[in-house]
Amino acid sequence: MRTALFSLTVVACAFLSGGAFAQTLYVVSPPTPGVAPTYTGWRTVTFSAADDGNASLTLPFSFTFYGVNYSTVGLNTNGLILFTPSHCGSCYSNSSLPKSSNPNNLIAYWWDDMKVPTTARAEWTTSGVAPDQVFSLRLQNWESYSGGIARNVQVDLHERSGAIIIYYGPIASGTSGSATVGIEDATGASAITALSCSPSCTASHWPTNQYLAISPAIDPDLTVLDVSGSALNPVDINGQPGFELDVVTTIKNQGQNPATGFLFDVYLSSDAIIDPATDTLIAQHTTPESLAGRSQATFSESGVQFVRPPGTGSFYLGVLVDPTNIVDEAIESNNTGVSAPYISGVDLTGTVSGPASATVGEPFDVEVTLRNRGLDPAGPFDFQVYFSADEVLDSSDVLAHWFVGSLQGLGPGETLVETLHAPGPPVPDGNWRLILLIDPPTPTQPEGRVVEVDETNNLAVSSGPVLVSIPDLIANAVLVRSPVEPFPEISSARFGEEVRVTVDLINGGIASPRSFDLGLYLSDNPVISVYDQALAEVTGLTLTDASLSVDLDVTLPLASPDGALLSDGDYYFGVFVDLHNYVPESNETNNLASSATVALAHGATACAQGLECESGFCVDGFCCDTACGGGDPADCQACSVAEGAAIDGRCGPVATGAVCRASSGVCDVAERCDGASPACPADAMAAAGTTCDDGDFCTFDDVCDGTGGCSGGYACQPDSGMPPDAGEIDAGGEADAGESDAGAVDAGAVEDAGVEPEDASVAPPDGGQPPDAGEP
Repeated sequence: MRTALFSLTVVACAFLSGGAFAQTLYVVSPPTPGVAPTYTGWRTVTFSAADDGNASLTLPFSFTFYGVNYSTVGLNTNGLILFTPSHCGSCYSNSSLPKSSNPNNLIAYWWDDMKVPTTARAEWTTSGVAPDQVFSLRLQNWESYSGGIARNVQVDLHERSGAIIIYYGPIASGTSGSATVGIEDATGASAITALSCSPSCTASHWPTNQYLAISPAIDPDLTVLDVSGSALNPVDINGQPGFELDVVTTIKNQGQNPATGFLFDVYLSSDAIIDPATDTLIAQHTTPESLAGRSQATFSESGVQFVRPPGTGSFYLGVLVDPTNIVDEAIESNNTGVSAPYISGVDLTGTVSGPASATVGEPFDVEVTLRNRGLDPAGPFDFQVYFSADEVLDSSDVLAHWFVGSLQGLGPGETLVETLHAPGPPVPDGNWRLILLIDPPTPTQPEGRVVEVDETNNLAVSSGPVLVSIPDLIANAVLVRSPVEPFPEISSARFGEEVRVTVDLINGGIASPRSFDLGLYLSDNPVISVYDQALAEVTGLTLTDASLSVDLDVTLPLASPDGALLSDGDYYFGVFVDLHNYVPESNETNNLASSATVALAHGATACAQGLECESGFCVDGFCCDTACGGGDPADCQACSVAEGAAIDGRCGPVATGAVCRASSGVCDVAERCDGASPACPADAMAAAGTTCDDGDFCTFDDVCDGTGGCSGGYACQPDSGMPPDAGEIDAGGEADAGESDAGAVDAGAVEDAGVEPEDASVAPPDGGQPPDAGEP
């Protein structure tokens, strides 16, 4: 082993036991002149309080501290960087290092009663590229809680080397304070004190414009991170019952220099401490292995056999790395690791974990690990997962029915991991622990279906809570606006016209409501319900931010759903968010909101031509919502009350019975509107045989022919030029009473006696005037 790692003073305030060649895992340089590097991209650190406050940051890389990799750190205003746990309450009183009391697992760059006033700046940044990144924290105008004395400091954590560099900047004059500077591991057993004045360093000890370097050892250091085995397969070993399995181990070199040519041995131990003198060697890995500095790898040894330990109880698989001390290490006492215990008999254990957060009503997964630590197979058993407000299973906890399962059994040493799916947490919002109950009791089997060596370890509690959150959709405001930019609010509008309604929504919960809908209604009172007249419905909405505005362009109805015209007056526009209750909410009573009153009335704009109208249609003297038939006189629609419409400006059917096409003749029927269709019925003629009058005096029994014509029988005699018969008026102007005049009959003339009786009543064909005495 090397006794000096740097050509500088080595300070070791705590040593790890392990023989004459053991040395501390970290070394520290004395204060060296130098100023902090200049980085960019600084981001603000927000502490929970200016005094004794905490903050948590996610590191841009995995930082190794005392052989453990960390991805997050906690910051405390009292000059501490904290690893797990990452926060500290009432840490203003410093102490010497190491110490068993909290806080442990820390970097104390100036641990004292300090504060971050409003004049101070706390920032962090990252520089470089993997694997040579640097995480940097700096405090400017940082002060002592009671004495002030503003100062600047910067702490850099280096990814590759694991080095911690503390740069001390300017400080105001003063001598007060009592600080500790150094690092300490998670157990409080090992520490490095970086300034010899600790724990009583005052402002006068502040190493202005100097830096401290605390670095991991350069020598290699092998440690066993994990040991596990495959399922135990029963075998016969020289007539004795035994098992065969594969052993897998993860080994890490924590040092800077490579570890070359090491081996490892596998032991069977009755406890978790591997002692080659008393434990049973069951396998040797004889292939030399190597690890670069700050690296780790997984190795295996297959087909390992061992005789079943007698009796009942626990035993462990253990690994001892570098058993022949081929590698000269910084620490020789941390070369062992053990598996989880195996049990002679059956012993069911497990773990349960869930997401950090879940939303009521949304799917989430839970992972359950079930293991039989025993050497005997376990028969069928059940398991259940509960949601608990604490870490104790009792009657107040909620059984998640989706997380109830059964297994047909587990073999010796077998481990089963199952991912369980659920449609949503069965509990309200809050922090909940998951509790796994393995082999639960039954009415006839109070200790479960499986007889186990240990019946007290069938419960497992999740390591962290699941934050169950639930949305709370709030209908915050309803505004009625003009549909024309810039969309000003309006207090009046006309039925039949378009308006824009803006609905403002707020999420009063933590979770984001998804896939919800909203309905817009028109009401004559401010109490909105689904029985009011529906104007619009929007589906598939998601509120991912704190608020959401939804714009709805709607045309105001003229009538109610039953057809009755809406009355002029004051109305309210109301919204019902999550109309169909798709989203579980913490408060279901705040989903309704209504607008201020809006005066609505029927009305239209008079016009002479379409250019005067927004719609482009001027019909029947008013701006009309449609072309309304395009001016066809033979239709059944109008856009004014005067022409038969219900209201001015709204195209609609005219009243029943109104003539839309007049009769064009005695056998052409006039068409009339039916009050529903906008079209005039087809042109129709009177049916054949319908009585008519064609206007001809000489026809009789006139009837329609079905195609529009009207005709009848012909009664008048044709004019042949013959003198009138005895029945006609003579020169004396009086009728002969049916007798013949002297010489009244011409040669070949018809005799008076043959005159038809109708002659006396038929008008002469020459216009109905009697011939004078001189006419033939």
